[in-house]
Amino acid sequence: MIKTILVDYAGVLTPTPDNTIFSQQYSPYYRLPAKRLMDIFYENWAEAATGQITARSFWEKIAQKLEVEPDLLKKQVLSTYPLDHQLIAFLQKKTAQYNFVMASNQIEDWVSTVVANSDLKNIFQQTANSYQLGFRKPDKKFFQAALKLIQSKAEEVIFIDDNWRNVEAARKLGIQSISYHNFVTFKKKFNILLEKQ
Repeated sequence: MIKTILVDYAGVLTPTPDNTIFSQQYSPYYRLPAKRLMDIFYENWAEAATGQITARSFWEKIAQKLEVEPDLLKKQVLSTYPLDHQLIAFLQKKTAQYNFVMASNQIEDWVSTVVANSDLKNIFQQTANSYQLGFRKPDKKFFQAALKLIQSKAEEVIFIDDNWRNVEAARKLGIQSISYHNFVTFKKKFNILLEKQ
């Protein structure tokens, strides 16, 4: 019986999968090629996303190179990650039946800011993100740590992610998984999975 739904953030809860949009949109602002801006952003991402450096340190390192205030930079980046309100409304209707947990490769203050300032706070009472767990998807240790954190067995969980490598890694551990492409196809897959329970 399914008890918990693990939901990815970038590429699912928001249609923006990575920092490409920010890099392209703010390339003129920072007078840098989009690729260079993208490279700067991800220089310390792995360390921040696994809790090896603080989120504040992450923003400050980038801001120093770009000669901008860290808080302004963070605001600019997050503005390019709009939430999918259709999906969020659908999930919100299911909160009485399932425990929803955000499971993403994310840095700490990004997650806390987005959840606190949106309807996500009414859906996700818990997070199992890479900065907490110390591992990033698709590492199997990410999923093992997530299952331990949420106190669920693999067969009690559905995982939703837009990255097929992450989906396959979860499936290998016995977690039923949905590869997310758009809301319409997701809804069909989700309902079919639950009908089998």
